[in-house]
Amino acid sequence: MNNLTQYLFQNRTPLTLKSERWKDIPGFEGSYQVSNLGRVKSLDRFVPHNRCGKQFVKGRILRQNIKKHYNHFTEDYMVILQVTLMLENRRYEFSVRRLVYAAFKDPSVLSNNKRMVVSKDGDGYNCWRFRQKYTTLSLQSIPREVRRTGGFKAKYFSFSLTILL
Repeated sequence: MNNLTQYLFQNRTPLTLKSERWKDIPGFEGSYQVSNLGRVKSLDRFVPHNRCGKQFVKGRILRQNIKKHYNHFTEDYMVILQVTLMLENRRYEFSVRRLVYAAFKDPSVLSNNKRMVVSKDGDGYNCWRFRQKYTTLSLQSIPREVRRTGGFKAKYFSFSLTILL
């Protein structure tokens, strides 16, 4: 894991980094925020407690879990950074890319599981706002070699043209 030290998700200092902007996560306003660089933080808040009634919780930068999913069609691993958010004693797990996209571009992406937020450069550890795109599951399942060479477009369009004619 020493080769991942250059990524921003590992920086858990509470200081705001240069050119970092924070926005509330839709549905978690006042409890959690996400930055345009892909860091997630909890805010100072009171949470329900069984014995005390309410308990004060100090805000902090959350640790992100690395999930590697094997895609059998592309024969490659896909890296996803996940974070767990708690709200009213319920646990929610989200992809960090999805949270960044929801906060800075389109909040409806949190409720739509039929489309994916993927990184443009293919680096799953990078969750910057400008390096993401919203795509369908079928386009994500195209083999990497075909996506890289652009061979799929020519085959796909010629195939769909023959069907349309």
